[in-house]
Amino acid sequence: MATQLQIRRGTSAQVAAFTGAEGEIVVNTTNDSVHVNDGSSAGGFEMARVDGSNWAITNNISTTANISFGDNDKAIFGADNDLQIYSDGTNAIIKEDTGGSLYIGGADVHLMNPAFTEYYISATANGAVTLRHDNALKLATTSTGIDVTGTVTATAALEVLSGVPYIDWTDTATTDEDTRAITYNGDFYIGTINDAKTTTKKRFLIDHSTGDISFYNSSGTSQSLFWDSSAESLGIGTTSPSRQLSIYGTNDGYMSFNGGRTGNHEFVVGTDSVGFVIYDETLDTYRLVIDQDSGNVGIGTSSPYSALTVDTANGILNIANGNSSGGTKIQAWGATPTNGYLAIEGYDKEYLRIDASGQVGIGTTSPNYSLTSYKAGANANYLQVVNGSSGPNAANGILYGLDGAGNGVINKQGAGDLITSVAGSEAMRIAANGNLLVGTTSFGSNVGVQARGSSGGATDEPLATSVGGTGSIVQIGFFNPNGRVGYVATSGTSTSYSTSSDQRLKDNIVDAPSASDDIDAIQVRSFDWKADGSHQKYGMVAQELQGVAPEAVTGDADSDEMMGVDYSKLVPMLVKEIQSLRGRVQQLENN
Repeated sequence: MATQLQIRRGTSAQVAAFTGAEGEIVVNTTNDSVHVNDGSSAGGFEMARVDGSNWAITNNISTTANISFGDNDKAIFGADNDLQIYSDGTNAIIKEDTGGSLYIGGADVHLMNPAFTEYYISATANGAVTLRHDNALKLATTSTGIDVTGTVTATAALEVLSGVPYIDWTDTATTDEDTRAITYNGDFYIGTINDAKTTTKKRFLIDHSTGDISFYNSSGTSQSLFWDSSAESLGIGTTSPSRQLSIYGTNDGYMSFNGGRTGNHEFVVGTDSVGFVIYDETLDTYRLVIDQDSGNVGIGTSSPYSALTVDTANGILNIANGNSSGGTKIQAWGATPTNGYLAIEGYDKEYLRIDASGQVGIGTTSPNYSLTSYKAGANANYLQVVNGSSGPNAANGILYGLDGAGNGVINKQGAGDLITSVAGSEAMRIAANGNLLVGTTSFGSNVGVQARGSSGGATDEPLATSVGGTGSIVQIGFFNPNGRVGYVATSGTSTSYSTSSDQRLKDNIVDAPSASDDIDAIQVRSFDWKADGSHQKYGMVAQELQGVAPEAVTGDADSDEMMGVDYSKLVPMLVKEIQSLRGRVQQLENN
C-alpha cells in the first residue's frame, strides 16, 4: 500500500488533460470539484462538488433529525417534477403540476388548524364527510343525502331530485304545525302536516299541465279560490269561472269593502234577490240597484221604475264629486222643456253647456253657434279630433283653433296627411312630410302642383308641376301688376323659359349699338365656391359685372343679401357682338 498522498490543483482544462497516479487527488478550481485518479484515465473521476449539483442518491436516506429547506426550496417527487412541496416564505404549498390528480388517502382524513384544535373538513372511511365553520358542524353527508345545520343561501338553483320530491318545514316551537312543499305527478302542492308526518291537508296547488292555481278551504278538501290559467279567470267559490272574476255564494254573492278609517262605511257589492246591488252595510240601505228582471237602474232607491231612476228631492239632477256649492258635477235643469240645459261644472265655473236649442258651449254659457269654444286671455284654444287610427292622446289627431297670438291654426298631429275636399272630392293635400299637392294625391302623377317639404337628391325635386297633355302648355306663369311677365312651358320632351318680349309692350325700338366695348369690359373669372369648395372654370363676379351690364345683376353690394347674375341677360349683347364680328369677317372676305 502506498504511504504517500499527492494533491494537485488546476483549471477544468488542465484537470481534463492530466493523468495522475493511482489515488492522487486533483482539485478543479473552475467548478470547485474534487477528482481522484486511477493512474491511467485522463481527468480522473469527479467525486464531489461544493454546491452538491452532481449528487445522485440511489439508496434510502435515513435521518434522526430534521431536513430543512429554505424559502422556495422544494422537495420534488417524480421524473417530471410531478409533486412539489415547499414554502414561498408566506404560504406552505403542496403542488401537483403535470395535469394529473393529487390523491390523499387514509382511513380517516382531517384538515385542521395548525394547533390541531379545530376541524375544517373530516372524512371517515365508510362514513360521513363533514364541513365545519369555526369548529361548528354545518354540513354532513349521510347514507340518504346531506344534513345541513344553519341557513342555506343559494345564488343559483337549489334542486331536489326524487320520484316524489318534497321539503318539510318542521316548527320545533309548536306541535303538529309543520309545512310541506311537494311535487307529485308534476303538480306542486303546499300543505300543512303533523309532526308524525302522517296527516296532511292541502292549502295550495299549481297544476303542472294547465298552470291552474288553487287555494283550499280549511279542511283541505275543496278549492275556495281557483285561477283558471287558460281562461285567465279567477273563481271564488267555483272552479269554473265564466268571467275574469266569478264569485259564487250559497245564496248571495258579495264582495265587501271597508277602508278601515274611523267613520268609514262598509259597502258590499254583489247579487241578492233584487239583482246587482251596491249596499251600505253600515246604514243598512241600498245605494245602487240593477233590477235583475227589468234591467232598470236605481240610485237612492231599490225599486227603479225606469231605465234610470234617481231619487232626488228637487227638479235639479246633480251628479257631482263635491257638494251643492262646488265640485265637478253634471247638472240637468229646466223648469220647462224650452228653457232647460245640460251642464258640466267645475268647482268654481261651468265647463260645458248644451242649451235648449242644442247649441254647445265650451267655456261659455252663451254659445253662438252649434259649437262655440272660449278661453279667456291670450291663450291657445284648440279643438282636437281623433279616431281609433290615431288614438286619444295629446300627440295625435287634428287640432282646430287659435294660437296665443290669435292666429287661426289647423294642426295635423302624428302620422297621416291633411286633406281638403270639395263636394266629396279631394282638392288639396299637405302630406305628413310637408309636401303640398294640389289637384293630385301623390308626387309623380300627371296632373297637379306638387311641393316637397324637403328634397333628397337630383331626382327628388322640391317643386313639381305636371299636366295631362304633351303639347305646348304653360306649366308656371309669373305675374306682377303689369300682367304676366314670364312663364315656363313644356312641349313634348322639351322645356322653354320665356320672359315678356312682345312688340306691343315696347317703344323706341332701334338697332342696338356695338357691344364690343361692353364685351371687352366683362371680366370672365375662374374661382372656388366657399360653401362646398367646388371649382367653377368660367364665371363672373356680380360686383364686377354690375358696372358693365347692370341689367344682368340683381342685389345691392351694400346689402347683407348676396348679389346674383342672370347670365341669360347677356345673350342679346353676345348676339350683337357675333353679328358685328360676322360683318367684319364678311368685309375681309370680300376684300
